[in-house]
Amino acid sequence: MTSLLTIVVLVIIAFSGAYIFQKLQTKNTFIKSLAFTGILYISLGFVLGPEGLNVFKESVLNHLNIIFALVLGWVGFLIGLQTKLSGLRRFPFKYYRYSSLNFIIVFIATFFLIKIVLEKLFAQNLDVHSLMVLSLAGAVSSPIMLAVVIRDHRVHARLAHLLQFQAAYDNLLGVFSIGLVVLVVALLGAKTGKQIVFHGFIVLTVSIVSGIMFYFLTKEKRNEEERFLFIVGLLMFVVGAALYFGMSVLLAALIFGVLVANTSKETRNLYHNVQQVEKPMYVLLLIFTGVNISLLVNLYMLIAFFVVHILSKLGAEYLANYSLGKQERHTGWLGFGNIGMGGLSLAIILDYYLVHPVQSGEGLLLIVIITLLLQDGIALNYLEKRLITKR
Repeated sequence: MTSLLTIVVLVIIAFSGAYIFQKLQTKNTFIKSLAFTGILYISLGFVLGPEGLNVFKESVLNHLNIIFALVLGWVGFLIGLQTKLSGLRRFPFKYYRYSSLNFIIVFIATFFLIKIVLEKLFAQNLDVHSLMVLSLAGAVSSPIMLAVVIRDHRVHARLAHLLQFQAAYDNLLGVFSIGLVVLVVALLGAKTGKQIVFHGFIVLTVSIVSGIMFYFLTKEKRNEEERFLFIVGLLMFVVGAALYFGMSVLLAALIFGVLVANTSKETRNLYHNVQQVEKPMYVLLLIFTGVNISLLVNLYMLIAFFVVHILSKLGAEYLANYSLGKQERHTGWLGFGNIGMGGLSLAIILDYYLVHPVQSGEGLLLIVIITLLLQDGIALNYLEKRLITKR
């Protein structure tokens, strides 16, 4: 299959998948968790990819890196577009403290516990960089499972609000963290750090300049189609720069999104229009994930990550809960509602291995996919029991 035909097929699948997403209405928790974890599209990507039927040949996919990088960029851009600095002041400081503690504790606990379990129990080892990326993927939460519960039910307002903030905030922390990891790994592997720092500065400059350009291009009244084309064009510029200089695509796109959100006067309308492409892009991300996975998985690593991730989330939530006031502390294991990881966890791994491709990346993707599938289902089930209020 040629590159052009592959793109056409991917676009058709993406928009068809987005349509199914919008029309899906079911009360069955298992079916909902299957649908919203995206396992069907991941499986489709695997079946059509080089490890399956080889419809999407590896030689062709190698030429489509910019397309897949643009999909990752769209994920980072949407997170940035929701980060309006004036709106951040609306949330109390205790929310930031609670969410930051959750993220940091999960990351540190996951990193060291997996390292200890692998070395002491299974006599195995994983390179530090891959372990950091895996721990970062585990530290982010899934906003989609919470969104499904809120959409379908009347929920406990205060707890839902706190969890919504945490999911959005630790997604932001996750993108910044993977950007830092990509930079540090590049510095450690370079003969001279000055060149890497210079490359990082160029990508940062491109992201900032693109945000400023969008402001001036849309200063005069423009229709929505023109605004959208400006965004796509500038985002491709940002993503291309990040990919060329070996920096994080997610972080570069996020910086661009933050600038657009804080300079455009019509952010709400802009986000509404951009959001129309969110689900097709999400489906493409899942297909891209499926294309890149390998069924050769380290079973010990999978077991270690699955167990350690749950324990880290529960322990972090228990400790962070004490950062809230006595009257605002919640009872019950609310950490179960946060064990779902969502699409950003996959994007974090893809972002790192797009710049630093190694064979272990395919195995890590499968570990996260299996964990995500099982734990997102647990999270959805728990949230429905914990947050739903009687009408």
